[in-house]
Amino acid sequence: EEARWFSREDLTAAFESGEIMPPFGISIASRLIELWYGKPLPKPGAVKRTA
Repeated sequence: EEARWFSREDLTAAFESGEIMPPFGISIASRLIELWYGKPLPKPGAVKRTA
């Protein structure tokens, strides 16, 4: 496991590139990140994955 720090802009870029996947919407992590992020997170299946 690893921990990383992201700005809102870096998090958006990481989601869009598929570098990281957002947590599922029913998780506590998802809700906490959404509150900080300021908008709903993309759905995990809607984000492209990198190989």
